[in-house]
Amino acid sequence: MRVHSTLFTGCTIFEPRAPDAWVTDYRWHSADPVLFPTTPKVEIERRGFIMNSAREVVDSFRPRPDYWSPVSYRYQDTMAKPWCKFPAYKDRVNLEVVLHVPGVVDTIRYSAGVELQVLPYNRATWTKPWFRAKNETVGSWIEIPFEIKEKGRYSISLFTFLPEDQGVWKVFIDGQEIYQAVESQIAGGYKVDEVNTLRLEEINKTLGFFNAFRKN
Repeated sequence: MRVHSTLFTGCTIFEPRAPDAWVTDYRWHSADPVLFPTTPKVEIERRGFIMNSAREVVDSFRPRPDYWSPVSYRYQDTMAKPWCKFPAYKDRVNLEVVLHVPGVVDTIRYSAGVELQVLPYNRATWTKPWFRAKNETVGSWIEIPFEIKEKGRYSISLFTFLPEDQGVWKVFIDGQEIYQAVESQIAGGYKVDEVNTLRLEEINKTLGFFNAFRKN
């Protein structure tokens, strides 16, 4: 699977292989309709790569638990009658806090010399605005507030633009660097044995704007 878009099939999101990686895809059966006389039954084979605690892929195709959120359409020659009450949104998806930074830029605190910018579009999505913290000083910081209202186990995905020449950065949660506050990792198909050759203080601490293991 890879990101692509065609008339009848497509994959709009394919995150690097990691826990909680997201994939979205579609398949339209316009040219090859699936016909059924009464009630169709759809089964999804839940198999894929398996990672161990060291983030090594130990199997490329094995049964595994996943969260699925399917949508399907059908056409019929009579009016359809409701057969159940449609579940509420919170009953259909996992708990999630989505923070689109351009929309909350007014809540961001920052150190002197930092300039916050909201740009009208980006090359990847074209029409969606994006956020940039313009900075020329080592040690500058920005603070983006968010609140988790229900106790549980959560994962955080940080989506950034990664130019090769724009320095290094660190992530803190509640005042602790991310490797101290939570379990952390570098997503992407990097080789664990190469990461193990790094000094301990270089792993999962200071994050460069260029992932040497991904070459992207």
